[in-house]
Amino acid sequence: NRGVVSRGWRPGWRRPGRGSPKDRLPPAPRKRALVSVGVAERAVHETPTLTHETFKALKPGLSAYADDVEKSAQGIQELLDVAKQDIPFDFWKATPLVLKATAGLRLLPGEKAQKLLQKVKEVFKASPFLVGDDCVSIMNGTDEGVSAWITINFLTGSLKTPGGSSVGMLDLGGGSTQIAFLPRVEGTLQASPPGYLTALRMFNRTYKLYSYSYLGLGLMSARLAILGGVEGQPAKDGKELVSPCLSPSFKGEWEHAEVTYRVSGQKAVASLHELCAARVSEVLQNRVHRTEEVKHVDFYAFSYYYDLAAGVG
Repeated sequence: NRGVVSRGWRPGWRRPGRGSPKDRLPPAPRKRALVSVGVAERAVHETPTLTHETFKALKPGLSAYADDVEKSAQGIQELLDVAKQDIPFDFWKATPLVLKATAGLRLLPGEKAQKLLQKVKEVFKASPFLVGDDCVSIMNGTDEGVSAWITINFLTGSLKTPGGSSVGMLDLGGGSTQIAFLPRVEGTLQASPPGYLTALRMFNRTYKLYSYSYLGLGLMSARLAILGGVEGQPAKDGKELVSPCLSPSFKGEWEHAEVTYRVSGQKAVASLHELCAARVSEVLQNRVHRTEEVKHVDFYAFSYYYDLAAGVG
C-alpha cells in the first residue's frame, strides 16, 4: 500500500498571521510529510510529542505500476493533495517530503524499481514541499523493522522511560514480514545470527535491537510460494497451480504483482491438511530463526495481521 502521514511533532506552534511579528515567521520545521513508510532518525536527543496525525493509504501499492510508470504519478499526487490540505500553506516550503519504499520494490528488478523511484521524485520536485536529493529511496529490511519498533514504542510511551519495559513488533506485509524487539537476555544476543542485531542511538541512549526482515515471506509472496509459483514469473506455459491448501472444489484465478495465475485445489484425500502443512513447512524450512526470548515479550502485530483479523470479525 501507499500512504501519506502528516505529523506535527511539537505542541504550541502558531499559524502565521497571529501574535507578534516574530510569531508570524514560520518556525523551524515541525511537521513531516512521510509517504509510504515513517522515517526513523538515528540521532534524536529529545523525546518528541505527537500532537496530530493524518493518515491515508491507497491500493494497489507502488510496485503494481512497474510496467506502467506514468500511472504511478496519479496516486502519489493524490497523497500529496492530502498533505496540502492538512499542513498550513505557510509551512509547505519548510516541510520535508520523504518516500521510503519497502518490500514491494525490493522484490522488483533493479531497473524497474529505479524508474518508479525516479517518477516519484519528479512528482515530489513539482510539489511545494521541501525536497532533498535523497527524498526517495528503498528502505532495507532491517531499517523497516527498526522504524516500526520505534513507532510502536513511541506511541505506547515506552521510549519516555529510560531502562523501562518495551514491546516488540510483528509486521506482516505483502512481500516481506518483519520482527523487532529489544533483547533483555544475554543469550539472545550471543545466539543471534549475523545480520539480526542492529545498534540504534536515540534519546541519548543506545539500543541493541533484534531486527530482521524475511523477504519473500510476506502474506502474498508466501502464498505464491506455497501454491508453487515463482515471484514475478507467470506459470510456465500457463500451467495451473494445484495446491492441497485450497478447497478441493476450488478453481479460479489469483493475481499477484501484476501476474495472474490459474489455481485450483488438489483432489480430496484423507491427509489433505497434512499435505498442506508439509508444503508450508517446506517453504519455511531453514528460513526463520527462532529465539526463546520472544515467549516472554509483549508484541504488537499490524499490517496484514490486523487486516485479516478485522476481516473475520
